[in-house]
Amino acid sequence: MLNVSNHKEPQGRHKEVPLTCTLFTDNDGKYPVIMIDEHISELITEIWIAGIRTTSCCESDVEHNDDIHIQFISRDYIKFMTIIADYDDARDENDTFLYHKIDNDIGFTTRFNLIDDNMPVMDFWDDFKDQKFKHYCNMEINCNLYFNKIYYEQVLQKMIKYNKTKKEKELYEYLTFDHF
Repeated sequence: MLNVSNHKEPQGRHKEVPLTCTLFTDNDGKYPVIMIDEHISELITEIWIAGIRTTSCCESDVEHNDDIHIQFISRDYIKFMTIIADYDDARDENDTFLYHKIDNDIGFTTRFNLIDDNMPVMDFWDDFKDQKFKHYCNMEINCNLYFNKIYYEQVLQKMIKYNKTKKEKELYEYLTFDHF
């Protein structure tokens, strides 16, 4: 499994704040504290509250027009993009505006690459013939999302709205079933 604590941005480039990530525990069974760029820390917190794991982030990626960069594995990327681009949820012009920006690739760019967690196999055929070894593909799609800082507040508000709605739904379900 991909280690989601590998936030790879060089430390010291931007002011960072410590955030406790409750999505997983470290080897000691504790929630890790991860240093996150200050100007995107609120968004990363909301993303984690939604149960979405990130693998890297940066508030201003120099190689990509100083855009905000958030890296996900594919299933978490899909959940994040579904939340922020939910057209059916767009109740006002601001929400549909964000949907159309993502749909038309204006201010939002995603780059994909593969992560292979398998060790390189030097003598593949000889290893493969040996039935003691189980051979399987252990790959993940790495999704790098870059978006213009002018959309930060809209993306943040979509995540806040999602988390609030999710909590209200969970409370409603709890209260409407016989838990007492």
